[in-house]
Amino acid sequence: MLRDVWYLLAGGTLTVGWLLSWFVPSWLGLPTLDLWVLRGGLALLVLLAALALLWVARRKRAAASAEQAQSGEAGADEVELLVREAEKRLGAARGRSISVGNLPVVLLVGESGAAKTSSVVHSG
Repeated sequence: MLRDVWYLLAGGTLTVGWLLSWFVPSWLGLPTLDLWVLRGGLALLVLLAALALLWVARRKRAAASAEQAQSGEAGADEVELLVREAEKRLGAARGRSISVGNLPVVLLVGESGAAKTSSVVHSG
């Protein structure tokens, strides 16, 4: 969504800027050569402004994705740490080396309040 806002802002800048760069020099009553030089200069400035807006948007998007990737790596490291801790506890409880990946998985599905949690807690 934010990406679309930056594109709309750049497009609006181009549209309004180019319209102004076309009509304002005409209203000043300049000679023909000066008129076209001013129109070209203003159009170039408007184009540079729109490109600057898109450049800022791209940098913000890159910074946001880098921050998200960094937080994702931190979350993955945290999960890995928790799995290692669980494997340590399992090994200490059973007296031998065991990994979480070799244990069976049991999924309990049911309505809210159907004693799923109590069944797991009291199963031993």
